Amino acid sequence: MHPEELFSAPSFRDRHYVLKSSLNKSSEELWVGPARSRIDNFSATYGSAFALAIYHAGTRDHFRYGYVIPFGLIRDCFRVPFNRPLGKGNCWNANINRGVFHVTIEKRVDVSACRGDRDDVRKLLLAQNEGEIRELLARLEASASGH
Repeated sequence: MHPEELFSAPSFRDRHYVLKSSLNKSSEELWVGPARSRIDNFSATYGSAFALAIYHAGTRDHFRYGYVIPFGLIRDCFRVPFNRPLGKGNCWNANINRGVFHVTIEKRVDVSACRGDRDDVRKLLLAQNEGEIRELLARLEASASGH
C-alpha cells in the first residue's frame, strides 16, 4: 500500500478517528472540526486507546501534512465547551500549528512527535493487531509527552 493511501485504509479508519483538514500552506497550519459524537463513539469503544488521524487531502504528501495523535495525549483538550455547532451535533474547532495541537488558547499540546513521517506513526498506520496498536499508541503518547 502506498503511504498516501494509509490514512484512508478501511482497517485504519474503522479503528481510529480520521479527519481531513484544511491547510494554510503559508503557515502549514491544519484546521479540523472533531465531532463530539465521533469522539464519544471511539471513547466508548476504545477508551483512550485510539488516535485522531489528521491529514490534508489536497496534497499527496499526507505524511508531511499529517498527524496520528494518541487520544490520551489530547483528551484534556476536549474538556472545553464546543465552539462550533455542527448540524444536529456539536464539534470543536481545532488546529495544529508548528506541531502544537489546540482547541482553545488555554490548552495546547506538542504533537510534533506524532507527525506522519515518524517511524512509529507509519507502523501504527499499518498495525492490525490490537496489542500492537495499543503498544504503539502508548509509545507515541510517551514520546510526545516527554516520558
